[in-house]
Amino acid sequence: MGARSILLLLAASALANPARALDKPIEVRIPDCPSAPLSLDAFLSSLRVELAGRDPPCCTLASPSAGDRGDGAISLRVTLSIEPCDAGTEMVQIRVYDSIHATTADRQVALRDIPTDARPRALALAVAELVHAVSQPEPPRVPPLPPPDRALVLSGAFELRTHPNRNMTLWGFRPSLEVVRGHWQAAVDLEAARGDPSVSLGDVSASLLTATVELGPRFHLRHFALEVGAYGSLGWVWMGGRTNDPRNLPSSGSAPIASAGARLGVDLPALVRSANVQGLIEVGSMVHGVYATVNDGPAASLTGAYVVVGVGFGTEWTR
Repeated sequence: MGARSILLLLAASALANPARALDKPIEVRIPDCPSAPLSLDAFLSSLRVELAGRDPPCCTLASPSAGDRGDGAISLRVTLSIEPCDAGTEMVQIRVYDSIHATTADRQVALRDIPTDARPRALALAVAELVHAVSQPEPPRVPPLPPPDRALVLSGAFELRTHPNRNMTLWGFRPSLEVVRGHWQAAVDLEAARGDPSVSLGDVSASLLTATVELGPRFHLRHFALEVGAYGSLGWVWMGGRTNDPRNLPSSGSAPIASAGARLGVDLPALVRSANVQGLIEVGSMVHGVYATVNDGPAASLTGAYVVVGVGFGTEWTR
């Protein structure tokens, strides 16, 4: 016999082994109990009914003490463990082994609340469920979708801006347009805010309008996106005084302002598709600020360090 013929025979033998395993009936290993908590003959009859019409067919008996030799020729093995092996046992351990898919399933069946005549079918149903479970191939794993390569985000946030130790707190709104590309993002914001800090002789009305450019990395985590960026702002502020003392004349004025700082942003998915909930924290410092004075002394100012906290909503278009 030539080498070609030997190879053909080996290939045919390899292809035939899985078919032999599928043709061999399901092997059931039942302990040889002198008295069992259920009728094992009735269990086998019920199991044949539950597994009727499937491949491999049901069933052949084997002793639990039989070795695992010849696993390649047996596609499915069911092993029952009844310990202690007497009529008073209330728990049966089931193990089903599938040699084709190399899977094993275990289950415990409590017999305490099951009438004696219903125990064989209840146990057969549990075994049949395990047989069907281990015989099903695992569904293919779907890899997580990569983050969008390009996205455009339009959002708006309500914010609180405070300048500690400067007697200045403002409330405002910030629309933003953000471009995301890979793991980087750039944003342009418009900020409009207003505050009325109290001073010794009345209060100061402050309004500001700024434009901000921010740039930094964007990290796509499991359930949200995290942004860290540096920004710079330019804008204009208007201030006007109101006095409670008629002997003092209030005044008003306006001036440019400039600031720089760092921003931390979080994007969480909302209930609406392509929408998200946004939160931001900014820590910055005024590069060029404005003072409000009372009797030639500073009463409130947009100067020094400041903190901005905001929350809002956005919508995203991906590409």
